[in-house]
Amino acid sequence: MKISPYSEDDMLGVEPLQLHFLFELKKQMSCALQLTNGTDSYIAFNIENTSPLSYFTQPQKGIVPPRSMWCVEITMQLQGKAPGYMRRANELIVWSTKANDCLVVEDITTNMFINEAVNVVDDVNLDVVFVVYEPQEASKETSVTIRPLIEC
Repeated sequence: MKISPYSEDDMLGVEPLQLHFLFELKKQMSCALQLTNGTDSYIAFNIENTSPLSYFTQPQKGIVPPRSMWCVEITMQLQGKAPGYMRRANELIVWSTKANDCLVVEDITTNMFINEAVNVVDDVNLDVVFVVYEPQEASKETSVTIRPLIEC
């Protein structure tokens, strides 16, 4: 059974729900996140890092126009050692709320997503899975196997 990247009440479709990073020591790792607005409204979003690990999100906040998609790049900063857990739950949260068409990115604040009495707010939790890079010796050819550390 495939888990849908969003449900009927979501404002933004978020895909994937599990971010896979190819883990190598002392290297930055990146992956793409796609936000889809299937509504007729403008949707403001903010991506919150809930992890002690350092993620850089570009852009961290923005406005997705009606019936459009937005791509966000998530980069994990250099790591001197492997994280304690290779599968981490709720590392990032994508917050979204309807916005008027006059709103500009500079006006997006954390308060827009905290004050649910004023705004209807949707949140989507993202998990992170680290994938190990394992070179294998082969006869006359070099092959590479990439495997998840934890199977779910």
